[in-house]
Amino acid sequence: MNDSSMSQDIREIVDGVRGVISKGMSSMSMPQLMTPSEHQLRLAVLSALAHGALSAKEVIDHTRRSSAGTFSPSHSQIHPLLERLTETSFVTSKVEGDEKKFELTDLGREELLKPPHPQSSGHKPAANHMGDKMQQANRWFEEHTGVLKAGAKLAQAVTAVSQHATSEQQQRAIEILDEARRKLYEILAEKN
Repeated sequence: MNDSSMSQDIREIVDGVRGVISKGMSSMSMPQLMTPSEHQLRLAVLSALAHGALSAKEVIDHTRRSSAGTFSPSHSQIHPLLERLTETSFVTSKVEGDEKKFELTDLGREELLKPPHPQSSGHKPAANHMGDKMQQANRWFEEHTGVLKAGAKLAQAVTAVSQHATSEQQQRAIEILDEARRKLYEILAEKN
């Protein structure tokens, strides 16, 4: 087997690993993106600002990360809400360089710390639903992140071997990968 065909074989393996990781992530029961109520959005923004002064984009990014992607507010939702929160004195704003930063006030902190009152907010179990979805998303990522990261790191190593290793080194890499694949399927075949 010549170097170019062996490199092509390793590239196919890398593509296969990438495909399996991608397919695995999409086929697993990932939490669905949700549309929050106005009350939930307000609490999410106040929670993000509890970490310090943020721009509207940073509020969106923080909310997306903290909800593990289940909650992704748009600029058209965030900007008017930040203005309303400023008008109600829950938030202050100031321009820093080219960005407008928003910061939680003491009144905003008090609002954030208030216990939820489903009757007064008009939202009964919906507020808990968002929390449940966020917890579900966090659990999914905690359970699967390790193996997916390991697979991605393996794909990076295989790519490096395919690009820089000698023919003999590539052959040894193929044997190791074949053995690793067999062992992974053995793990799946084990009884729980």
